[in-house]
Amino acid sequence: MDIFVIYCASPIGILRVSGTMDCVTSVTFLEGWEENHACLRARTVCPSVLSECSEQLKEYFSGKRRDLRALRIAPTGTEFQRSVWRTLLAVPWGESMTYGELGRRCGYARAARAVGAAVACNPLAIVIPCHRVVPTGAAVGGYAWGAWRKRWLLRHEGVKTSSPYPSAGGGKGGVGITREVG
Repeated sequence: MDIFVIYCASPIGILRVSGTMDCVTSVTFLEGWEENHACLRARTVCPSVLSECSEQLKEYFSGKRRDLRALRIAPTGTEFQRSVWRTLLAVPWGESMTYGELGRRCGYARAARAVGAAVACNPLAIVIPCHRVVPTGAAVGGYAWGAWRKRWLLRHEGVKTSSPYPSAGGGKGGVGITREVG
């Protein structure tokens, strides 16, 4: 099975969108040298599903799109991970939930840590909105691609963080969040 890759610029970094002719398999942020040289990579064929994902991500970042669930996705993971990710797809724009609540919603009420580990393995950044999961106590918590990106994404969706937009490389979690009204 051939895997194709395209790159998508965003306000918080370059995204690598990978997949087959039929579905998107991963969306990840690039870092360092790889990010700076992504534009040098030659493209061969670009399946329409990857172009569609790139366009929807651009619309998401511009505020024109709030839902990426219509994309054809096929994340690779265990059945447990996939069940957590399916549940995450139902968390709407502008809302967040705790790891414990996510565990209850997907049928693993006593497995908040295992649920957190599944969230951390999410191969489809933004598409499967793992940034919407926060620890108990309203702290932003960690994010595989940097807590500063998680804070940016939450604020982009109207979930107000208690600090201004952090600079690239921002700090660790622990910043409180509330739902922005207005």
